[in-house]
Amino acid sequence: MAATLANVRQVTEALATREAQIASLIDNAAAAGQNLERVTTDLAHMSSQADALMQGDVTRTIGEVEAAAEAARQMFEEADKLIDENGDALTAFAEQGLGQAGGAMVEARRLMAALERLATAVERDPARFLLGQRYPEYEEPAE
Repeated sequence: MAATLANVRQVTEALATREAQIASLIDNAAAAGQNLERVTTDLAHMSSQADALMQGDVTRTIGEVEAAAEAARQMFEEADKLIDENGDALTAFAEQGLGQAGGAMVEARRLMAALERLATAVERDPARFLLGQRYPEYEEPAE
């Protein structure tokens, strides 16, 4: 028993000599616990905010997709209605007018080429084009 008491006394004395260090260790552990609690609270708050943000964005995005789908549906319905209302005219144009469009395109190309030649001629000699005659260009006198 004496040995046990001696050991207890020795441990007690060792703890007494390190009392300031032990108190500092306990204070640091308490501060770390408080910091950990604060971090945990902040993480939980951030997580709930992220969830709310994602729910809002997802809800808004779904609404936008639904609105776009509705607009596309209406556009296709209008196109179907226009085709139904003008089906005979479209068929007649495809059968008759479309064949004539090729000839009109050829004539339009010829007209564009003639207009380009005319514009070039006017740029080259505007007096001849406007007055029907050619005037000599001004030349500086020789020195």
